[in-house]
Amino acid sequence: MSKKLGMQSLADPSVRKIAIANPEHAPYRRAAVSAMEQFGLYEAAKNKLVLGQNISQAAQFVQSGAA
Repeated sequence: MSKKLGMQSLADPSVRKIAIANPEHAPYRRAAVSAMEQFGLYEAAKNKLVLGQNISQAAQFVQSGAA
């Protein structure tokens, strides 16, 4: 049985990229950063962030394997 890490998985070294929307174009990025800060994960995750112009582009990064 594998352990579910939830938000903690963002700090895992196997997670190399995290796609989120650009804060200039979407409020989702601000919410994502706020959640990472609340869990004490932002510093560990900030260099992994890949910014899409919107949430759809961020999802495309995930689908393509870029994030």
